[in-house]
Amino acid sequence: MTKQVIRQARLKRVRLQAPKAWVADRPLTVDDYLRLTDEDDLYELVDGMLVERTTAAVWHHEQLFGWVLSIVSPYVEARQLGYVAGSRSAVKISEFRSRLPDLLFIRKDRASIISETIITGAPDWVLEIRSRTNNPAEWRALEADYRSIGVPELWLVDPQARLVRVVRQTESGYEAFEQSEGRLESVAIPGFWLETVWLFFDTPRPAAIEVLKQLGVV
Repeated sequence: MTKQVIRQARLKRVRLQAPKAWVADRPLTVDDYLRLTDEDDLYELVDGMLVERTTAAVWHHEQLFGWVLSIVSPYVEARQLGYVAGSRSAVKISEFRSRLPDLLFIRKDRASIISETIITGAPDWVLEIRSRTNNPAEWRALEADYRSIGVPELWLVDPQARLVRVVRQTESGYEAFEQSEGRLESVAIPGFWLETVWLFFDTPRPAAIEVLKQLGVV
């Protein structure tokens, strides 16, 4: 963060178990978060504190992120389904909490939740890629936050464990299952699917254009 931002917020660096965090003399709200950060900052708002999303890009993580984005974005555009955004689009969880999903999808008819600075409602689909620095408590808290605002479908990808946890909203609540192989189909993005193993670091992936052909949009 810049010295100007630190001075304006009177933030104080604190040490947590994993990520860097900044606290002020009072809990920061989402409005404070939007005022104090910009598109170059990778901070989430967690219980009134600014918590650094990551210290540096990890090669395998960024390659996987870029590959999925290069498929889901043109797929959604070709089908005219809505909007796809990456990890710099903040999602409001509560007054004192926001998240930066790795990828999100919002249906066209729900565009009203999109503002210039933050997503004010639940995206229809969220994909998160677990990094090596995410401890189990952080990973569970991430899922809990998305459930709390009613995200219909989550893909929680753990490439190191070679596992994808899928969480979906149903009429009776949320259901979840874990998958390590086979076709992973989305309910929130009609007709969209990926082979589960393509989401792991040590598995060769086809070119994005080849996947788009299989999805019928090229």
